[in-house]
Amino acid sequence: QIIRMAEPSEAQKEEPSETEEVEEELTRASVPLSQRLRERLATTIAEQEKQVEAVPTDSQKQIVQEEVDLNGVDPIACVLGAAPVAALSYGFWTFTQRAAEWFLSHPVETDFYPAQRLGLVFQAAVVGLSSLAAGIFGFTGLGILLLGLRVGFGVLTGELDPNDKSRGTGKRSTAETVLDVFTKDPVQVVREEKERKMREQNRKQPAQDIK
Repeated sequence: QIIRMAEPSEAQKEEPSETEEVEEELTRASVPLSQRLRERLATTIAEQEKQVEAVPTDSQKQIVQEEVDLNGVDPIACVLGAAPVAALSYGFWTFTQRAAEWFLSHPVETDFYPAQRLGLVFQAAVVGLSSLAAGIFGFTGLGILLLGLRVGFGVLTGELDPNDKSRGTGKRSTAETVLDVFTKDPVQVVREEKERKMREQNRKQPAQDIK
């Protein structure tokens, strides 16, 4: 007679036996605690590294300078435009000094602590924002003035032509587009904008092909 042993079911195959569980617990207990902590730390670090975005390469961190065509820029308009911007900077700086002197001579006289703190915050905000505006307008006026001087030097040397149309592909601001719509033919403005976008796409296409 042949006695056939009953084959274990799939559920029994999948579930580990008590002997295997005991062996795993003994194996874990035999491993030093420091080694288990290192393994767990390494696993946690590996999982976190998968979630972190790729670090930019050295070539991506470099600032690529782009040449700008200064043809078509009126140097006289730049020099004259720097004057009101500089006047605004001077006005904000004067206001900053006067406000600081007034706040110093008129402190917040109250025993209510929240009112004292709010008064100090308000004074700091007024002085800080006005000084920030003075600095922004000051550097903007200086930049416009230097641009006018650079373009003027280029016109004197024959390098630049203020009456020529700029061949740059830089993005135009909304103010420039609105000004052109009111001062020029709208159809021509739309056509020039489409041509500018096409030139910009053609310039980016070779760079993508190289990559």
